[in-house]
Amino acid sequence: MLPLGTVFHGASWQRCRVHQMRNVLSIVPRASQEMLACVLRTIFAQPDAKHVQAQFDEVTRMLERSHPKVAQMLRDAREDLLAFRCPHPNTGARSGPRTPSKSK
Repeated sequence: MLPLGTVFHGASWQRCRVHQMRNVLSIVPRASQEMLACVLRTIFAQPDAKHVQAQFDEVTRMLERSHPKVAQMLRDAREDLLAFRCPHPNTGARSGPRTPSKSK
């Protein structure tokens, strides 16, 4: 089997945030899940790549004390989780899912 990068040259991989969130929340006590989910969402709510990276660093630093396993899981998945803010090398378009607009 050929490596993904060979077949899809220049394509990026984005890990699903929902599945990553489920994986993270599955290893913390139920009482901490809501707070942790809110903190993690702040990473993805940033206006640009620079702020996303900075918030990711801040969140993982903060979680290192209280939830070191979570901090390590996030660091291990950093590149895949933050791919949504990286422009595509050929088109400049961002990768990742688009939220469909709702018509009323």
